[in-house]
Amino acid sequence: SLRSAPAAARLDPGVRTSDTVMVNVANESRRRAMLQAVEAHPLVTAIAAASPPVRAFADTTVPDSSGRQSTMARRVAIQQILASAEYFDVLGLEVMVGRRFTPSERSPDASVAVISEAVARELWPDRSAIGQVVRVQRSPADAPGSPEPVRGFSVVGVVRDVNGPLAADFFPSWAVYVPASAQSPGTALTLRVRGDPEQARQSLVEYLTTIDPGLGQVNTMRTIAGVQTFILQIAFWVAVVLGGFALVL
Repeated sequence: SLRSAPAAARLDPGVRTSDTVMVNVANESRRRAMLQAVEAHPLVTAIAAASPPVRAFADTTVPDSSGRQSTMARRVAIQQILASAEYFDVLGLEVMVGRRFTPSERSPDASVAVISEAVARELWPDRSAIGQVVRVQRSPADAPGSPEPVRGFSVVGVVRDVNGPLAADFFPSWAVYVPASAQSPGTALTLRVRGDPEQARQSLVEYLTTIDPGLGQVNTMRTIAGVQTFILQIAFWVAVVLGGFALVL
């Protein structure tokens, strides 16, 4: 693990950070006004949206090894993410097989999903994931009260796994993406901007604060990746120091 921490910190973040900014919507009642504002902002060239990852389970049934009609189930812990049709393109997340969401697929009711390569390998190791049905249920720990319903989604695309410092908190390898829109509650806006992203961020903060004085965090993806890298480096040196003390003792 000591070797893996600095190696992860040096990895390419795996997503587009050179011209992307994340805007967290703190006040849902101002979401429409904020969306109209970023659409009109001269430095914004594209808008996408996604929710934070939520722990869930995904399963499917496949024919057993004998090829008979009976089936066996495969189940895996995943992270579910609501994502707009533009999300993969704005962040440069390559769809390896199949397709992205279409502009008409703007809510989970569309019953389609894009999954990560890791999920595809686990659930369908010997066949294509495209056209298969993945069933998703929120983790009971994150859904207190009555059990969350199980929802079925037809897999339309497989997106490449993301490695590096942003993977754990933003782009988990074990991911199932379901459709949403920039209007969907609980999603953050991810913007592609023109020019220097930090200058665009500052301009957006000034502009959006006039719409919502309680504006949520606005950060460049480059800054977010840098923070995550710094955390990995700190964890590495703490482990080195503690390991040194252990050897001395």
